[in-house]
Amino acid sequence: MAFTEWTKMQRRQKMVEQVLHQGRSISAAAQEAGVSRQSGSLWVSRAREMGIAGLSELSRRPHTLRAGVEADVERRVLLLAAQHPAWGAKKLHAALWPPDEQRPAPLCARTVGRILQRAGLTRRAGGSGAKAPCQHFERTLCNQLWQMDFKGLEHAHDFRPLSILDDASRYCLGLFAVPRLQARQGARQGAVRPADLLWEPLWSVFGRYGLPAAILCDNSDGFNGSAGAGLTPFEMRLARLGIQVIHGRTYHPQTQGKIERFHRTLEAEWPDLLRAPLPQAPQALETIRQEYNWLRPHEALGQRMPGTLYTPSQRERPEVLPVAQVSSQGEKRKVDCNGFISFHGNSYRVGRGLCGEWVQVREEPQPDQSIQHTVFYCAQRLDTLENIGAKGRNKIDTMSPKSVKDVLS
Repeated sequence: MAFTEWTKMQRRQKMVEQVLHQGRSISAAAQEAGVSRQSGSLWVSRAREMGIAGLSELSRRPHTLRAGVEADVERRVLLLAAQHPAWGAKKLHAALWPPDEQRPAPLCARTVGRILQRAGLTRRAGGSGAKAPCQHFERTLCNQLWQMDFKGLEHAHDFRPLSILDDASRYCLGLFAVPRLQARQGARQGAVRPADLLWEPLWSVFGRYGLPAAILCDNSDGFNGSAGAGLTPFEMRLARLGIQVIHGRTYHPQTQGKIERFHRTLEAEWPDLLRAPLPQAPQALETIRQEYNWLRPHEALGQRMPGTLYTPSQRERPEVLPVAQVSSQGEKRKVDCNGFISFHGNSYRVGRGLCGEWVQVREEPQPDQSIQHTVFYCAQRLDTLENIGAKGRNKIDTMSPKSVKDVLS
């Protein structure tokens, strides 16, 4: 006996016949036909209104179609994409039709993406597999935290770009060409220290934008010093200005994720300007800084430009670096030429950056009724003598990895 095959149309007709002429419920007939009650009710309604012919498949074509993108608009998108090949659809859309403007955009960011796809200008995102989520931090106000770091280039290049970025607004405060050979030769000959090469551009930024509350940097030479113990000359100068220095965890660039991402943007969008010869480097880097701050939309800022959000600090830079103020609290000690202080018959290393400076050793009561002695410089807490260790056996870290997480969170 051959099997009987029912077409879709025949199953619909049978179900409608059972409901309209045999008095069967829609639920029972739909269950027997293997469809939902909603589909069965729709078939019955269409049969009542349009007859058996109404059970056939209807066109799914929309009643109205949106007009295609105008040729002039598409031409503008492709022209801007050619000028900025590293920009995606969202950034191109925000640059052509800024979100702050009142006039509506003639198309959405997804349509811009389709225009790029038709033109063969899209690229597949690299990488595969799930990645562990990153712990993000972000200051809410400008100048609460600046990030500072060098952009790595080929060793054959004669300078290193020094970047200074505001954490809240992503505004690039400074982009300087620090001569590589001068830094190496000067440090080797003792004429110029890495901290001196860093200080001149940073001091000029302070004069233009004011002083931040804190600066986040890594542990490379100049920022934290190759000696690795106590305050460096760079940190000592910032302490005099009342600026807290935070160092990221060693071999953990994620702590400075914003400035690392900024450096990736430089490499993707301005590779030629980034590698200009040293005589032309200052002007080339300033061109990058202006375009990044005022022309390039930033997705983390709602596609606004960093320059529209940043406001200078209310703390103005003094004309000269102020003299360290010595507090009357605790016991004063002068740091010798090797970076040590003497306290109760023991020597403690507080850092070569403090040579010739005065520090205070204060008593801090503990919950267990004990007393610990803590070193302060210009009202900035350095570390306890117990952590430093007598006779300089251990190194003093101005900011441990645990405290870095506490400060940034």
